[in-house]
Amino acid sequence: MKETRDEKIRILRLLESGKVTAKEAEGLLRAISKEREKMGVMDRIVGVVSSGHGGMRQVSEEFEAERLFLDVKASDLTAKESPDERFRIYGEGRVVVGDEPDVVRMSLFGSMVIEIPRNSSLVVNLKGGNLTGVIGVPVELNSKMSNIELRVIKPIDIDVNLKIGNLSLSFDEPVAQRFEVINSMGGVTDDFGLKKTARGFEGIVGEERGFIRIDAKLSSIELIKTKEV
Repeated sequence: MKETRDEKIRILRLLESGKVTAKEAEGLLRAISKEREKMGVMDRIVGVVSSGHGGMRQVSEEFEAERLFLDVKASDLTAKESPDERFRIYGEGRVVVGDEPDVVRMSLFGSMVIEIPRNSSLVVNLKGGNLTGVIGVPVELNSKMSNIELRVIKPIDIDVNLKIGNLSLSFDEPVAQRFEVINSMGGVTDDFGLKKTARGFEGIVGEERGFIRIDAKLSSIELIKTKEV
């Protein structure tokens, strides 16, 4: 898989730059192989479950909620702003709605778009998938072996727990965020001149109106200013 090759290349670059030892690199390569085996099993389970429920189909869901919990496995999700106060989820795939009281939870499979209302918040558990688009509400991201590329359109709180993946956050001006970034055995690139600390990087850009907290392992992290069109 391309993702596996990218992860191995990332480890070799860390070894070349002296950020990890040869023994650490060997252990990380073994860990990636084990994780990929688990992901292969999970993908097969998703395929069986999907086929057992009629397979992929055109999905269109619309509802109101203050907070939404999403489980996204081996799928692609594109985030957009909602034009009103309602969530909308549509695309090709399958949606499973949870039955927990007082909690709006959905599991998504396939290729979906989510429109997010401005007065809401979001929790996304992402495994072996891709999350792209724009975000303008508080969000908690728990990601494993996935790729995240989001444009942050206003100061908000973002809490990221990331393991073996890629995270790219671009920020619209004016930026008014506090940053706290930890990336164990990984790389961090930022356009804001964050201060390097014993644990990672931190700093305040502009006013402190939002808090970006990232706790990552063996990942590639980019924090950049949105390029002018």
